[in-house]
Amino acid sequence: MKIKVCGITRSKDLTRCEESGAEFMGFISVDRSKRNLSLKEIKNLRSGMKNKEKAVIVLEPADIEEVVMKMKKTGVRNVQLLSLTPNQIKYLRWIEKYERNPFEAHLKIFRTVGLSKDSIEIKNCETVLTPEKKRK
Repeated sequence: MKIKVCGITRSKDLTRCEESGAEFMGFISVDRSKRNLSLKEIKNLRSGMKNKEKAVIVLEPADIEEVVMKMKKTGVRNVQLLSLTPNQIKYLRWIEKYERNPFEAHLKIFRTVGLSKDSIEIKNCETVLTPEKKRK
């Protein structure tokens, strides 16, 4: 399992995540989020990272063009998508396959998986996924 710490807004938190061994650090570019950052802020935070390939931009884009534009402006090639259809995601994968330009090459797409309180329990400081409870 890889760990991604998301919602980073300060460079000192970013440094702490890197030093703690997080595999990915997420920057949110979603207007409705309290942790929403401008593209300039994301670019500035990413520039201070030891390994810039660990940056992930979290998006809720209206279309593929928005994803590509934000990747280009921030330099981040890893995206976590909170929207887009399966066909749009397939198109992004196609872009990766044919490596049209350096910003679209080696694209990693993260998917959001929602977990309800009923599906998670903590045992001995470990998170354990449990089967969904039967609905009445």
